[in-house]
Amino acid sequence: MKLKPSNRQTVKSMLFIVLLLTALAPLYPRTYHVCQDGNGDYRTISLAVYTAQDGDTVIVHPGTYYENISFSDKDIVITSLYGIESYDRRYIKETIIDGNRNGTVVTSGRFAEAILSGFTITNGYDLRYGGVYVHSLSTLTIEYCIIEYNHSPHLAGGIMSGGHIILIGNIVRYNTGGRFGGLFASSATTFCNDEPNSFYLNYGSYAADLTLNGTGQPVLVFDTMTVRDSPDTFFFSVPPENVPPGFQVIINNAKMELVSADLHVSPDGCDSNSGLSPEEPMQRIATALMRIRPDRAERRTIHLAEGIYSPSLNDQWFPVGIRDFVDIKGDNKETTILSGDDDYTLLSPIPSSHNPAVENVFTIKNLTLTNAYNAAGYPHIAFGAMNISRKENFTLENIIITNNITEASSRFIHFQNCDNITLKNIDINNNWIGKGNSRLFNVVGMWNADVMYGENIRIHNNHSPRVGSRTNFSGVPLNPQSHHITLANFELTNNSSSGEQFYEYGMQLNVRANVRFVNATVAGNRIDNALNPAAFAIDNYSIRYVLSVYNSIFYDNGSDYQVLLWRRPSQEGPDIINVNHSLIENGKDAIFSYLNVQFILNWGEGNIDADPLFIGDNDQGLPPYSLSEDSPARGAGTLDIPDFEFPEYDLAGNPRIVDGKIDMGAYQYHKPTTSIEDEERDGVTERLRDGEFKLRNFPNPVTYLHSDRQAGQTRSSTGTTISFEAPESGEVVIEIYNVKGQFVRRVFDAYITKGEYNVFWDGKDERGRYVATGFYMYNLHFNDE
Repeated sequence: MKLKPSNRQTVKSMLFIVLLLTALAPLYPRTYHVCQDGNGDYRTISLAVYTAQDGDTVIVHPGTYYENISFSDKDIVITSLYGIESYDRRYIKETIIDGNRNGTVVTSGRFAEAILSGFTITNGYDLRYGGVYVHSLSTLTIEYCIIEYNHSPHLAGGIMSGGHIILIGNIVRYNTGGRFGGLFASSATTFCNDEPNSFYLNYGSYAADLTLNGTGQPVLVFDTMTVRDSPDTFFFSVPPENVPPGFQVIINNAKMELVSADLHVSPDGCDSNSGLSPEEPMQRIATALMRIRPDRAERRTIHLAEGIYSPSLNDQWFPVGIRDFVDIKGDNKETTILSGDDDYTLLSPIPSSHNPAVENVFTIKNLTLTNAYNAAGYPHIAFGAMNISRKENFTLENIIITNNITEASSRFIHFQNCDNITLKNIDINNNWIGKGNSRLFNVVGMWNADVMYGENIRIHNNHSPRVGSRTNFSGVPLNPQSHHITLANFELTNNSSSGEQFYEYGMQLNVRANVRFVNATVAGNRIDNALNPAAFAIDNYSIRYVLSVYNSIFYDNGSDYQVLLWRRPSQEGPDIINVNHSLIENGKDAIFSYLNVQFILNWGEGNIDADPLFIGDNDQGLPPYSLSEDSPARGAGTLDIPDFEFPEYDLAGNPRIVDGKIDMGAYQYHKPTTSIEDEERDGVTERLRDGEFKLRNFPNPVTYLHSDRQAGQTRSSTGTTISFEAPESGEVVIEIYNVKGQFVRRVFDAYITKGEYNVFWDGKDERGRYVATGFYMYNLHFNDE
């Protein structure tokens, strides 16, 4: 039978329609079920997302899914049964995406508009993003989720958003980040005020709960936050200039009230303690930072008992984010130790605006910083022991920074856009400072003149595998006559750089600010594989700089050059170098312009080119690079330095000026004696004196013995045992004096026979009072001699 033409045409039309419907079928939204028991379409969320297309929905049934999921640039919905079956909140708690500490838990697509609904997001761990990361140019709606216990050592713990994020009815809690705890949003963020979100008990060194780059919403409503009101931006940070007029934040509930008192922390403490006394200490430094209420009118202090504070030993959260008007003081710089477990930056105070009227915003004191590690940093710079940004008027005192590591392009100790920094008694030693464009000690972008004063600074025995690693000082001088940085009793010794890259310069000091060295010792540094190595360099960026050197020693740095000028000439005139009363190896010839850039050298009085005759470390207990008795640097310094007040002590703790004279270098010559350093200087410096009595003292450093309660406070006391041998019978008197020769206490007075004796001094004077800060000496008199 033959078909009529009309019928054949009908068949063709039907065939065309069927093919068209077949082609269009995948464009309709589909729903995929994920069940761990195998009763759904897939057992894993990731496989369902891989299959899904734009517009599809992935419904996840209860269970714990150990996955790290990505929306993969798809406009899809991933939801639990919470919004599907009667909004039962049990589905949120029972449907868990666990990152298993193996990366960010949830990542949005780069260009997608997606929805994440009704999950618990937990256990994410990534160097930069812990729980959720939202790419730029994408939009992610997060609704009815619990985001908790996620961590990032360097950036954001809970949520990091570079795109548009919409938040509806979420709980974000217990997340920790190197900078931001709960949420950091650099782009648009929309909060649902009808179903408000909660952010509480998160921790980050910059901000604990929320950090927004801005918002267009005139009112933000939150169900629960850590606190209702805070005197600073520690919990909730948003730039005032990036909010609409009349901006208002409404918080319905709070988890804690801030404490208007000093707080105490101990490695053996407990975070449920009040922290109001040494007998009731908290355990985490971060907990004390969260609970304390800063007060500009009445400074607060967080007291750290001796011991090791680390993530592995007592669950510390690093880095420590210092709050304005809150000091952190350890018990003893030798025994109060912050250890990063080879994984964390240790100190990273919260950035803040200028406080020009405040004399000192915070003080960090009496600590050892060790085992810090930073592999990558963010975005490309690895910050090591500390990263201090946009702070001014602060003090670091009695700090040891040792055995830390950074990799990649490093800023080991970094001050960014800081002003009026005071550094006292800082010892930076035995650190390994990464590859790339590295800085051991970096000060950049200072705001005003006279930005840093350093006293008794040691930088020694540090190493980098890359040429160009150096100590860096840079800034924008406002006045050629104003010294932005003054370093007194400064030692830069035995640091080294070596590596495969062949730079046209290699330097230990990279100076881009007006700098003054007073009694500096720069010696024994080595820079391999560099065309023109030098002890330090002026790194000129078309701005006129002034370098002034007084009473200093530059010697044995593996180069003919001690000062190297390089890069382009200044547009404001030639650089100026002033050298006075200093020992410079190779004299004027040690100051070299690599590109023949013009500069002015003011070679003042009292300069010498000679062997300084360093003693080094020896049986007398003197520090390396001490001066010998015959050193030409003895008494060769000048006391006539404009606008400068000499420190009372040299780098070893000896009187800086003796008999009206001052030596060159960081160390003042003294005949070997025995002196005792009190509790404030955290140790004892032992100088054995030759003689038949064989005087010595122990322990070294001084140990802590007991606590005396005075005026309701507990104060640890120091003590040392003075030992001697009596060669014969006779009367022995031992007396303690301060460095001014004033009598402090008689600790021994007796007629004794030949033999060995031990005398204990508890650090108190004749009236039973603890002595003041300083060095003390003891004298032994035998038979009134």
